[in-house]
Amino acid sequence: MILYIIATIENDDDRMFMEQLYLGYRRLLYQEIFKIVQNEWETEDILQSVILKLIEKIPLLKTMAEAHLINYCVIAGRNTAFNHLRDKKIELPLTEEWYHEEANTQTSPVELYLLKKEEFIYFQNTWEVLDVQTRYLLESRFFLKKSYKEIAENLDMNEAAIRMAVTRAKRKVNRAILSTMGDR
Repeated sequence: MILYIIATIENDDDRMFMEQLYLGYRRLLYQEIFKIVQNEWETEDILQSVILKLIEKIPLLKTMAEAHLINYCVIAGRNTAFNHLRDKKIELPLTEEWYHEEANTQTSPVELYLLKKEEFIYFQNTWEVLDVQTRYLLESRFFLKKSYKEIAENLDMNEAAIRMAVTRAKRKVNRAILSTMGDR
């Protein structure tokens, strides 16, 4: 189905670019989306949506270096999957990868990695007791990577109020983590 969508692109260069992009990154995008939705049929549907979104961005994509292009495509896949779950009102799975993507044993000293891992465990325990509004704000801002403006539009609020609400939500989580760490 996706190749049919790509075949409808009128500009030959754009069509060839998207075919190469699709064939080169299909497996990676599929895996990233599947990690989030855990359903093969939904993964295929979301992958089609991602490709349609990427087709709209062809002029931008063509200007990117390969490393940036890969990241852009993966983030588009993740965001579309997160939006899909949110629209279906399905709880977003909480994983360490989304909390601290930079916590990588290959690039971080072992001690730093262990500290981040321990911090994540406290964060995960705290996450479960947060109120719905706090979780929504943090999910939107940090997991879905939405701008303050987008969140404000979704909630029909002004951007400054959202900035303050996100700051308060982060403080609430930090206080909860610190109190949990003090209990050990």
